[in-house]
This record gives sequence, structure tokens and C-alpha cells, in this order.
Amino acid sequence: MKEWRHPFGHPTEVAYVFLDPNADTPRRRLLLDRLQAVLSRMNWRSHLFVIGNGKANDLSTYLEVLKIATDFLEQNGFATLHVHVLVDMRGRNGERWLMWERLTSPAKPFQVRARELMSEARLHIAPIIAPSHEVTVSEALKAAEFFNSRLALPSFYLPGGLLSKLQSQTKSDEVRFFLDPEAGGLVKQLWMSHVLETALDRVAEESESLLLPCRAHLVIDERGGKTSSCFKQWDTNGDGVQLGPTADGDLTLPTLPTDRHCAACTGLAASSMRLNLTANKREKEGRELYFKLALALAAKEQYDDAAELAHHAYELSDSEQDRAAALIHESLCLRDARLFEEAEAVLALASEYTRDKGLIAYYRGKVQFEWRDYIEALDRFEEALQSGSAQVPLVDMCFEMALCHINIEEYPEARPYLDRSLENGEPKAPVSFYHGVCDFAEAKIQTALDHFTEALSLNPAEEDLGRVLFYVGACHKQMERFDKAIDVLERAVAADPDDIANHNLLGFCYYKLKRHQDAVACFRRAVEIDPKSGIDWANLGSNLRDLGRTEEAIKMYRKALSLDPNIGFARDNLAKLTAER
Repeated sequence: MKEWRHPFGHPTEVAYVFLDPNADTPRRRLLLDRLQAVLSRMNWRSHLFVIGNGKANDLSTYLEVLKIATDFLEQNGFATLHVHVLVDMRGRNGERWLMWERLTSPAKPFQVRARELMSEARLHIAPIIAPSHEVTVSEALKAAEFFNSRLALPSFYLPGGLLSKLQSQTKSDEVRFFLDPEAGGLVKQLWMSHVLETALDRVAEESESLLLPCRAHLVIDERGGKTSSCFKQWDTNGDGVQLGPTADGDLTLPTLPTDRHCAACTGLAASSMRLNLTANKREKEGRELYFKLALALAAKEQYDDAAELAHHAYELSDSEQDRAAALIHESLCLRDARLFEEAEAVLALASEYTRDKGLIAYYRGKVQFEWRDYIEALDRFEEALQSGSAQVPLVDMCFEMALCHINIEEYPEARPYLDRSLENGEPKAPVSFYHGVCDFAEAKIQTALDHFTEALSLNPAEEDLGRVLFYVGACHKQMERFDKAIDVLERAVAADPDDIANHNLLGFCYYKLKRHQDAVACFRRAVEIDPKSGIDWANLGSNLRDLGRTEEAIKMYRKALSLDPNIGFARDNLAKLTAER
């Protein structure tokens, strides 16, 4: 059997076929030809969904599809195929049973062969039953019993709360439910279910894998006349392949779209299918999935979605430990989404599920730190410290306590916590850097420079390099070693070109060495970054003045004073320049 592989390397595992009720015979033949060619390129164990309008007039097409399926399986002795078709429950019971008997009969020879060989049947028919409003729970149960007796595992599509009592009266291993409270349609349910099932299969893997493209599938839409490589491509009417005649062995299939939508699609599927997990008694699987998805989305900085999924994990948890863990993660996502009051409320709820009050105090401190209430954060960290909780990460907390003290300019108090944040006394770039910040703030410039130089030698994180270089340059500037400062600050600009402080300080050093053209370039870049920075407009004016460009300098000073009337040198220089006109 030929395997067609997506660019990501996965053979097609699922095909979704949407029938057009108005299709004429030639169009239907094109669809069936396409399906026949697709089957020969699917995985050895595959699923095929054929969705019409669910009525009896779809039966002839379903039977044609099943004929294609049985021929395919006879030619490929190791393949297994699950065929899902939509049926409704209109009409009298006798008519229903006759139609359903015809629908399930193609699987019987495979079931007989499986019994003889003591193996698994290779053709499974799994109808999706769509009851109408007049159908009773008793009738629906009889329909499920009919299909189960023929080894055809049924599902029920229940839009808008239809037959809600049915769920409590069926066994989870005999019937599956597609609950659609918003009545968005079965196709949307299949889309969301497909994404969710892919994620559930991956739940034992690392959380990052949950956001990768879902299992390879095709959407064959007779209504739109295209074959698409995923539901998202189909939904956005993206590039697909037109249905048309296929030469033997020659089938053009669509390319897979980029995965830029995958994270959002996975998050949406998980949220929208929450009721389905409960209805199908898969709460334990759902809890683990939601928690790992919340971690993965938080890593992608999709904090609102991550918080919602973490709350779902809390609701599905059956232990206090799991509930507390889910709520703590939800609070951190809310914190990162800048929803601080909500984060505090969630931590208050989490405290009801754990005796470890020190751990809750620690996370409250983290929320307060981001809220910039450093005094409150210190109180919470101190509470965590005094609790003696083994779950509190002492090293990290001491570092955050040091930063709290630094932010309220309590530098002597910060230093002991910086030292306590070193594991086994091993130096770390952030700790050396903040020791330097404390010394710099207390005008201990040489010792500050020593600390900043040590931080550089310890290979700071790429996102921190520009800030470390800035402070090294600031130390040289304070010592009036402007040439050295410029060398370092040019590196700082290269490392972080969007940090206005780098351009401001570099421009000042150029100014001191009378390199006014270079200074002008720095301050122009600074006001590009922050057009409201009055001091940089004023500095720009001073360098233009020294270049003899008086009229331009006057405009810059006026601009600066319009933004900040308290820049004294700008006011004095403006008065002097206008008087000299």
C-alpha cells in the first residue's frame, strides 16, 4: 500500500468527506474516485468520516463508500479502517432497522474472519446518530443497543442540549457523545474533536509537542469542490486541490499549511470540548491534558488561554494536590496577563486545597512583585521563608527578595539575600550584576565595575547582555573614561538596539568628546524609540547647537520643553539662542 506523507513526515490517518446533497451523478463519481485514490495513500490504520445530511437518501452513497473500503481492505491485507457515517432517526422503527442492517452488513465478513483467525476485525463501522427532537431517550438507547449488538460502536451527536438525560443512562464504553451546546454543527464538532484527540494522544509526551500540527488528515469537501490538508485550511478556504479525475497511481494532494495557527487551534479545541470530556467520562485524561496545555500556552505567552485551561484542569481534578497545582498555575498565568486582582483571588482559592501555606505565600509574593508592591511582596516572601515549607524554592525566593529591596532602594538589605541566592556559593551572572547595581547606586563605582565585569565573564543570558554592558559603560562614564565607555556602549546598542538608555548614554559620551554628529545620530534614535522623551530632544538640541545649526537647535529645545518644562538647560539655552538672533 502506498503511503503519502505530509511535509511533517506523517502518513494521512484520517479523511473527512463532506457530501453535497445536491451533487449530480458525475460530481458524485468524481468524489468517489478521489476517495478511492486517497485510501491507497493512507496509514495502515485509518479513520474515514463520511458526512451527509444524515437522512436515508445518503444510504446509497454510504454503501458505495463501503464498497470502495472493502475492496481496499481485500487488496491490502494488513490495513484496518474505521468508517464513521452520519445517520438520523427519522421514520418508523422497521424502516430504520432495515437501513441500519444494510449499513452494517459490509463489516460482517471481516468480523467472521476475525473470529476464525482470533484477530481484530479490519473493518469497523461506527455510525454517528443524530436524533431528531421527537426521538425519546428510550428510542435512542434502543438504537445504541442495535449497533452495539452488531459490533458497530455508535456515537450520538446532540446539539443544543438535546436528550441530555441520555448520557446518564448509557455506558461510556458502549457509546460516545458529541455534545454541541452552541449547535455549531457536526462538522465543527469533528474538527474540534480531531484536534483534541491528537492532543490527548500526545499527553504523555513533553508539553511542547501538544502545539505541533495535529495528526495528518484530509478534508474532502464535495460542496466546495476541494481537498484540503487540514481543517484550518478548509475553514479559511485556503489552497486546496480541486476534485477532479485521477489517473491510476497519480494523485495530487494539497500541501500542509504553516503551523502558525496550531497553538490557537489546539487551545480552542480543548476549551470548546470540555463538556465532551465529561460526557465521555474522560475527566482524568482531560485534567492532565489541560494542565500540560496550560504550561505549553504559557510558554508561548498566550496567558489568557493558558489561565482558562488551567482552570479547566482544576475543575477536572480529583485530588486536592492536583487542584492546588492547577490553581497556582492559573494564578501565574493571570499575573503574566497583568490581571493581578484575579491572580490573588485564585491563590486564595488554592489555599483551600493545600496545607502548605508557605507555598501559597511564595506565589502571592510573586504576584505582588509583578504588581510592583514590593513591600507587600517582601512580607509574603518573609511569610514563606518562616513557614519552613520544603516546596518553596529558597534560592529563587531570596533572589526575588533582593530585587524587592533594590527596587525600594534598600541596598544594604539586598546584599545578604543576593548572597543567599547562590547555590553552593557558585557565582551567577544575575547575582554579580545586582551586586554591581547596589554598589553603583551607592557611588562605589570601582567595585560596581568589578561586579559588572564579573557578570560579563559569567556569560549572561542573551536578553540581559545589553543591560550589563550599559552599566559597564555607565561606570566608565562616571570615571570620565569616555573612550572606554563608548566602546562598551556601542556593544550595548548592538545587543539591545531598542533600549533607549543605551542610545542616551552613548550620545552623552559622544557629546563629551565633541563627536556631535555621532551624538545627533544617537539622540535621533532615542526619540524614535520614545518620541515623548523630553531630555533626548534637549540633548539633540545641544549637539545641533554645537554644530552651528541654530534654527534646528531652537526647534529641538522648544520640543523638549513642550514635553517637560522642567529641563533647565534647555530653557536657558533656548533663551540664549533666541536672544542672539
